[in-house]
Amino acid sequence: MDYQKDASVFISKCLDSLGYSYKMVKFRQRIEEDCGRLMNQNDTFPHVRYTTGGKIEGTKTFYQFDFDFLYELKQIVCAENLEQFKQSGPLTLFQLERGDTSPGYALVKLLSFSDNKHSDLIRKSLFRSENGSMYLSSELFINALEHSQKRRQQRDRYKTYERDGPSLPESDDYIKCDKVTCIRCFNPDIQRFISRHRRHGFASRETLQQLAHVACHIVPVGFRGSIHRYKEWRMSFSIAEQLLMRNLNETQLKVYILLKVTAKSILKPLCEEITSYIMKNVLLWNCEMNGYEKYTQNTLLYRLLGCIRFLKECVSSNYLPSYIHPGKNLFADRLQLHERQRVVDILSECLKEGGCFILRCYDLKVRMASLLSCPERVQWITVRRDELEKLVLLGQWIRQAVLVHGMSREEKYAFARQFGAYRAIESRIDTLISVDERELIQMGKTVEEIDEIRNRRLQELLS
Repeated sequence: MDYQKDASVFISKCLDSLGYSYKMVKFRQRIEEDCGRLMNQNDTFPHVRYTTGGKIEGTKTFYQFDFDFLYELKQIVCAENLEQFKQSGPLTLFQLERGDTSPGYALVKLLSFSDNKHSDLIRKSLFRSENGSMYLSSELFINALEHSQKRRQQRDRYKTYERDGPSLPESDDYIKCDKVTCIRCFNPDIQRFISRHRRHGFASRETLQQLAHVACHIVPVGFRGSIHRYKEWRMSFSIAEQLLMRNLNETQLKVYILLKVTAKSILKPLCEEITSYIMKNVLLWNCEMNGYEKYTQNTLLYRLLGCIRFLKECVSSNYLPSYIHPGKNLFADRLQLHERQRVVDILSECLKEGGCFILRCYDLKVRMASLLSCPERVQWITVRRDELEKLVLLGQWIRQAVLVHGMSREEKYAFARQFGAYRAIESRIDTLISVDERELIQMGKTVEEIDEIRNRRLQELLS
């Protein structure tokens, strides 16, 4: 156990040096949250945009370029009981019907239609059932959405990718986005989650009180094993999960980061279904079983191995309940028998190796070696990279704060440079990454070439 304590402290320091200190994670969370708030202040947008996944959790560094966005359509509401909305003005109202669907999925019945910016999309997505009622088809919805976005994607020269569940991925020269369009849903499952018995005080009472007011959604994808999947919608608790993740303590966050690294480096090559989302649910169940107090810096490895053991049991039984909606099995109709056996075998090997299994993760292994051989240099690199990322994130915040709807990327940067604080940030960044713009211009480099040099050096330091 003493070995595990010492190793836990060392691995925690290693994660700090890679940009995953508690302070850096919380800084990323605050910036992304504030950028989202600034974005949604624009009332002319037909949607509310939420950042989800690793960016809002603070577990992805700035130059890990993939973003996950959830676009909530305005003036459309879905619920099981719609009485409270009938006097709420011009809303399109849908009713959840869950009687004949798998847990976590529902049919969406139209009760009242109101003309708004999404009327055409809704009309194209409706179908009439055998009893004459109108329902919203997830398949028709995402097909209509995909078609409507093609003109914008061609105009802005976005690269498109194959649809991934409810997501329509796209990218430009700088970032890749997984974009999911959703409908606000008032779901009683979140109240059941809040009121269920907990033995160890996770989540905290304050967090549970906040959860009562967060948005839930339905997203356009049906259950994989259902013959009616094109009609069904999946219930999403992404915003509630974000709130839970923001209230983790330092060791809980670091266990989650190590689980994500394990999924990507060790398990993903064997089974695509062991995702970061699976690891998030594994962590949250373990946090509830152990509480905050048992997650300390000295127990990092012990708690990590506990999560690996729990995951092995879930894969072996082909059953991992969703943390917020326990009636839903996240492995349902997803893992083939041979995949399950391969994953169980590799997890068994990891448990036999103890904490040493993380040496299978190349980046961690390299950084551990550097930390052992040159601790002073690693400390210098850490301070420099953290300052650099904070400056980059603050620059992002300023660009978002001054953004005018319809601006191109180049116009946004040019407008931000009118402000002295932004120019000071750019100057300090150039100092940290050893870019001398005047010298490069004298060498005959164009503005575009200089930007490319900046981006390449930033990626090297912050990826």
